[in-house]
Parts: sequence; C-alpha cells; structure tokens
Amino acid sequence: MPLRNVFYLLCLSLLAACSTPNQQIQTYLGPFPDFDMEELSDVEDQEFVAYYDDGTLKQHTWIVNGCFDNMLHTYYENGKPKLAIPITNCKANGVVKSYHPNGNLDYELYVVNGVPDGSFLIYHNSDSNYVAKRASVKNGHVEGLVEEISDDGETLKRGAIRNGKAMPF
Repeated sequence: MPLRNVFYLLCLSLLAACSTPNQQIQTYLGPFPDFDMEELSDVEDQEFVAYYDDGTLKQHTWIVNGCFDNMLHTYYENGKPKLAIPITNCKANGVVKSYHPNGNLDYELYVVNGVPDGSFLIYHNSDSNYVAKRASVKNGHVEGLVEEISDDGETLKRGAIRNGKAMPF
C-alpha cells in the first residue's frame, strides 16, 4: 500500500480515536477503533477499563467532560499493546504509536492538537524492527523528505513531497 494511502488511513483512525466518544463519530468516520460505543455512552468522568472475555486487558483510557483524556491504550488478545495515543483536551498530542500483535512497533506519528505534524515512521515487522518508511508531516499533509529503508538500514528509495506533488531525488 502506498505511503500516502497508509497516512490517510492513519489520520482517519486518529481522528476517530481521539474525539468525543459518541454516536456522531461512528456515523461520520466509521467504526470506532477497539471501543464499543455503547460501553462508553454512559461513562462519567473516570478511568475506563475493559477486558476480553478471558480477563486480558483490552482497553484503558480516561473520560473527562465526555472526551478521552490523558492516554488511550488498546491491547491485543495476547496482552501486547495495540495502540497508544496521548491525549490533551480531547485531542491527540504527542507520539501516537501502533503495534503489531507480536509487540513490534508498526508506526509512530507525531500529533499536535489533533493534527499530524512532525515525523511519521513505519517499521519493519521483523526481528530488527528498523524503520521501513520515513516521512515528514506538516499540518496533516506529507511534506518534505520521504524514504523507504531496507530491514538492514539501507536506503532503497528517496524522494520529496512539495505542495502535494512527488519530486524524485
């Protein structure tokens, strides 16, 4: 899947995951990732924890004034982390991290006030777990250097995005 498509999917997931947990989000942005909206509809200001049927931690976050706050964590059934989103004032703020079921990093995306802005890294799902793709994001758009890197750290492809257009090196 091209980097641009992955980026837009991540942004959609990020927007859905960090807004007010209500039915309107589900209507406009599709299913809310990893959270059952009915479970959250009556939650007052408090810590929210949910478990899989076997007792393994599934979700952990805080609800404040009807919004997710502090951190939003989701976990795979094997107990390994799936997603970690730092949240301030109902918006993602900081490094959003997604993980593969084996515990390896999948991606890291820097976000400021709910908008991707900074480094965007996709990792190899291998023993090395090195960076596979690297890009810069400004105000929600890929801008600047874009690289594809082999599992042993060798740069395979390099280009740039300027004003939404790809520019090879």
